[in-house]
Amino acid sequence: MSDESNVMKFSSVLEEIPVEIANANGGVDHYILREMLAGPRDEYLSKMSDRVKYVDGKALGLKTFDGFQASLLAKCLWTCEEGEEEKRVSLNQIQTFPARVVTALYDKAVEISGLDEDSVKAKEEAAKND
Repeated sequence: MSDESNVMKFSSVLEEIPVEIANANGGVDHYILREMLAGPRDEYLSKMSDRVKYVDGKALGLKTFDGFQASLLAKCLWTCEEGEEEKRVSLNQIQTFPARVVTALYDKAVEISGLDEDSVKAKEEAAKND
């Protein structure tokens, strides 16, 4: 038997965060920001790696920022209106949201999908403590 303290424990339930965005008509649109599955995450990372500018074999930044944040959100943001089937929000629709909204949603999507170092460490710690 293995030592219980060395057991890695996980949940296959995706993390979800309800999102409400007030629209120009005075109503509220409902969404779900959902953690990505591994496949779409890898597709996103591959697509983003094509944007990296290299000089002498070293990464120096991005070639373009067009759709950078919206590309991630198009894999994580779902419509959530009562009585309607959930569907991913399109890149084009996300590009119509205010920049501050996109940035806040992007930051949270990075965190819940484990795309930043801090969230990876936090999830590892949480798994240890379960």
